[in-house]
Amino acid sequence: MPDKVDSPLKDERVTIYSRDTNFGLPTLKAVWFSLREIWFYRWLIWVNFKKDFVGQYKRSSVAVLWTVVMPIIPLTAYLFLAFIRALNVTSGLPYPVFIISGMTIWLILSEGITSAMGAVNKERSVLTKVKIPLITVIIAGYGKVCANTLIRIPFLVLVFIIFKIVPPPVTLLFPFVLLPIIILGLGFGIIFGMLGAMTQDAENAVAVMMRYGMFLCSVIFVMPTDGLMGTLNRLNFFNHLVVGLRDFLVHGSFSDPFGFIAASAISVLIFIIALRWNYSLEYLVREAL
Repeated sequence: MPDKVDSPLKDERVTIYSRDTNFGLPTLKAVWFSLREIWFYRWLIWVNFKKDFVGQYKRSSVAVLWTVVMPIIPLTAYLFLAFIRALNVTSGLPYPVFIISGMTIWLILSEGITSAMGAVNKERSVLTKVKIPLITVIIAGYGKVCANTLIRIPFLVLVFIIFKIVPPPVTLLFPFVLLPIIILGLGFGIIFGMLGAMTQDAENAVAVMMRYGMFLCSVIFVMPTDGLMGTLNRLNFFNHLVVGLRDFLVHGSFSDPFGFIAASAISVLIFIIALRWNYSLEYLVREAL
């Protein structure tokens, strides 16, 4: 915004222009403005989502199959080790149910982050030419993650049927219980999407974290509850989300309700921080594009 100052040389006024960063806005106001942008540009989000989603499945006649199979292929090694009893998993569930349900939940988070980063890079040329909010591009990319999850659900139901797992009726509320991890994935997607636009190192770092993160979140194995690892595990809110969602999906209850509630609260906080950074620091991302 221009500021008027008195010139020491003449009886004239000098106009000094400073960068309008929105950084001084209160957090709640920045969050409100971000949510208002999402609502105002909802038509653009839908158009971008539809374009990407239709394009993904239009290019391949078996794209739906790949959406289900590709995340499972890396897990076949663990399934084989469990089958020959070289891997001892004491979760109280058949191992295929344990690992496939865990991976379905984990992919909501991991794909949410990677899809947000990919959406920003994909629309880089558009963002440099058209002044549209960055968050609309990120949410459109995240919408594809939610659609892919819906495609994987019938396969998960089939696995439950094969192993005779009958969840209680309360699990019909599972889509609502998923909200914390959806919010967390979107929050981290916004943060890392902005970082990925400014530096390519962010994309490599995220790939490593997602690859090894699932080993620390009870996706592949049951995490220990004793010793140092047990203490770290209790502080790992990602693990509380994955375990809590799997427990609710199978049993209709939480083995650690307090841990799940605390992890959900942290997820909401991260989402608020992401909206705040998006509205305040978007100018940095545009300069880096």
